[in-house]
Amino acid sequence: MSPLQPIAELIAAKIAQFLNLNIELSEHWGDVFVLMVLYLGARAKAYWDTGARTHAAIRFVLGVLISFVTAILAGTWSEVGVLSGLMIVMTVVIGLFVFDVFDASWAALAYRRPDQTWIDEFRRYLGFSLPTIAVAVVALVLSVFLFLVGVIPSSARLGSTSLLIFAFALALYWAWRGWALSGQQEYREESETRWARFRRSSTTRIAILMLMAMTGSACFFAMNAGHALFVAG
Repeated sequence: MSPLQPIAELIAAKIAQFLNLNIELSEHWGDVFVLMVLYLGARAKAYWDTGARTHAAIRFVLGVLISFVTAILAGTWSEVGVLSGLMIVMTVVIGLFVFDVFDASWAALAYRRPDQTWIDEFRRYLGFSLPTIAVAVVALVLSVFLFLVGVIPSSARLGSTSLLIFAFALALYWAWRGWALSGQQEYREESETRWARFRRSSTTRIAILMLMAMTGSACFFAMNAGHALFVAG
């Protein structure tokens, strides 16, 4: 993260100057950046694997830019206290929503069906992603509950821990989405089984890529290498 650190600190300083506030960039901004690139990168890779290379490239570049800006904004919040943890997650959710708006705008333009208007297609594509906000709310409520009852220790960074739970929840959401769409005949080729359609679905690919990456992260944490990311020192 070191090559990006000076740029991130400069942008955070400009934000603090503009708002006339004493703001310092917290180290968890890097955690947020990695998790967002992991998620949005998986969405870009899913399109790349299906042959939509131009859309995948646009998704990746847009995802990195939005991840960087969102991570800096999230990094301006301290991780001390429940409220700050909530604000970190909400900042990420807003960043993901901005990404989805831009992504749906491009998809509606590039893949618009002849019998549909751009607005109709925009709403359709945005509709695929909007439920992720509900997933974020569920993950956030679950994180706070586990924190308050002591399952998540008081020494844990609530913001980073909530984002990790959110990432797993997103992977499960996209897997469910792929299975739900594969059950509709209009999305399947002739004589194609539901299981075959599910396996080739771009939403399923997103879930698989995310779960693989998150499994690796869990192993990383299990070896205590990621302890500093989620436990306040």
